[in-house]
Amino acid sequence: MGWWTIGDDKYGMVNGDTPADIMGDAINEIVKAYEKEWDRKPYRKEMQAVFSFTSSLPQYYTEVDDEVSHTNL
Repeated sequence: MGWWTIGDDKYGMVNGDTPADIMGDAINEIVKAYEKEWDRKPYRKEMQAVFSFTSSLPQYYTEVDDEVSHTNL
């Protein structure tokens, strides 16, 4: 599994295969929930909304003062 830097490396930000695999598993569980409840896969906007909602909670990230905010996925 690999890790790589992202951004300008000012803060040592990284991403990698492990977080991507974990996120893929979580997405699969969300899809299953929609299929069970609504008999369909979620729309892209629904997936973006659940990610925006959950990832905006401050206990899940470290704030960076000059980080660009992307609220309109």
